[in-house]
Amino acid sequence: MKGWLTGWLVLLACIASVAHAHGKTMAQVCLRWAQQHGALALVGVRTAAQLTDALGSLGWTLTDAQIQQLDAVALTVSTLDKPHWRRLLFVFFISLLLLAYVLTRGVHARR
Repeated sequence: MKGWLTGWLVLLACIASVAHAHGKTMAQVCLRWAQQHGALALVGVRTAAQLTDALGSLGWTLTDAQIQQLDAVALTVSTLDKPHWRRLLFVFFISLLLLAYVLTRGVHARR
């Protein structure tokens, strides 16, 4: 198995383990991890179930050991150590997707 795939599988297993320990979803663990790092997670929801899931990240905390464990595993799959051109290519394609979405949405809004 390739190294990057192994890293992602280890990260998913780590998140799942923490989620199980707290009776939370993996998404809730990820949101809580970001919040405890002082980040403002912008969550887009389309359904009441998604809103309920996102709100489930509030009112509880990860232990210091869990944060350290998630940090250690997450940093092994970080895109920050990848070649600069790959990051630029990723940003370029995401920008194209966003532009296509905005243009398509504008066309549908005029109908």
